[in-house]
Parts: sequence; structure tokens; C-alpha cells
Amino acid sequence: MRSVDLSWLCAHGVGVVPWGVAGGWGGSRDGAVQQVLGEPDSRAATDALLGALRRGRFGPRAWWAFTAATSARSAVQAARHRRPLVEAVALHLLLGLLARPRRRLWVASSGAYVLLHLGMLEGRRSLGVPNALTIVRANLPALAERVGPAMVLVALLTDVADGRLSRRTGWQTRFGAQADFLADTAFWTHHVAAPGTPRVLRVASLAAWAVPVAAVTATSVVRGRMVDVPRRPWFRPAMTAQLVLGADVLLDAIRSAARRRPRPGSS
Repeated sequence: MRSVDLSWLCAHGVGVVPWGVAGGWGGSRDGAVQQVLGEPDSRAATDALLGALRRGRFGPRAWWAFTAATSARSAVQAARHRRPLVEAVALHLLLGLLARPRRRLWVASSGAYVLLHLGMLEGRRSLGVPNALTIVRANLPALAERVGPAMVLVALLTDVADGRLSRRTGWQTRFGAQADFLADTAFWTHHVAAPGTPRVLRVASLAAWAVPVAAVTATSVVRGRMVDVPRRPWFRPAMTAQLVLGADVLLDAIRSAARRRPRPGSS
């Protein structure tokens, strides 16, 4: 994809979006802008937008243009992925109904993320069961009162299930890969924030999820192109952290059960 000059979109703002969806962006004076807004390859579009931001030296005008362009692209891609759009809205409405009122902002944030990134589904015509499971896992903190102590077990099971389903059914997408990691980040960071969690577990959670997300985001912006979280078959910090946190929950359950068990000779 060729270089993108976002000055036209910066001048016109996201108000051009409704017309552009209907008219195919034929009125744009920048053909590269037309291309990036409708580009089916989400990685190529993101690299083009980040590259334009970097060439603008990250100034206020460059950030405004970047925000306008990403908003416009999200609107175009949502219009092109109408079934996933309806599925995502319906799923989040259901999650919002199940969540306590004070937890609904969490669900709303999840919904906003999904709606803004439907372009990462690329050629898929549905959200898909694996992605739906990932979204449910991301929203478990909002359902804490309903799920109860089983929340960690549900998180682990959905994490295994969405990965296996996506591989067996060929439903692997860039949306799923990114949402899966962010869902783990959201859930486990929330889990270790609870009072009484050992400091070592909090540090492990930050090192496994929050730090990589922040590092990848910052590096992508500075370099002007997307970079991926380094993955090594012999070094899986996120998986290791999940096993440690899961084991900690299991030990807590065993200790609680032992404390409730009546002692011999007690009445």
C-alpha cells in the first residue's frame, strides 16, 4: 500500500464517513486515503495509518488526522461487516443485562473495542463462536457477582475452547488473536487487583500481559508500523502466569474447604 497523506481527511473530519460509505469514497482528493479506508487487509491499513502518523512527527494535527482516519475506517468496515456488527451488539446487550448496573461500563468498553475493530475480521461474514467466547471471557469481571468463585475456571476453559475451536474450524483471524490477548490482559489484571492477592502474583500478571500490551503499542506507534508480541515455543510467560494464577485459586479453594471441615472430636 502506498504512502497516505491524511491532510484531506483531517480538513474534512469524520463527517465524510456517511457519504463515503454510500459513494465508495470516490470524491476524495487522495486516492491513498480511499484505499486505506476500504483496504480489506487490516494489517496493511494499520501500517499505512501509523506510517502517516510518524511522518507527521506525532504533532497535534497528525494525531487529529490519525484519529479521524481510524474512526472513518472503523465506520466503513462496520458497514461492510453488518452481520458481525449485529452479533456483537446483541452479545454485549446480553452481557450488559446480566451485569450489575455498576459493572456495565466494563461491558460498554468491550463493545466499543469490538465495534471499532470489526475490520480485523477481514473476509469473515460472522463474528464466530471462538470470538464470542473470547468476548465473554473479557467480560467475566462484569459478571463476577453472577459467576462467583467459578470465574477463574470459566476464564481458563473459555481460553482453551476458543483457541481449539478457531484452529479446528479454520476461524483464526487477526481480530481473534488480538482480542484473545487483550481479554486475558483485562481478566487477569482485574483478578489480581483484588485485595489480598500476593504481590508476586500481581507482578507476574503485569509482566505477562499489561507490560507487553503497553510495549507493543508504544513500539508500533514509534516505528510507524505494527509489531507483534514476541512468541517463543519454549518461553510462554502468559501461559505460565495463567497456570500459576489458576493454581493459586485452586490452593485457596482447598484451604477454604479444609477450614470448613469439622475436626475430629468436635461437636
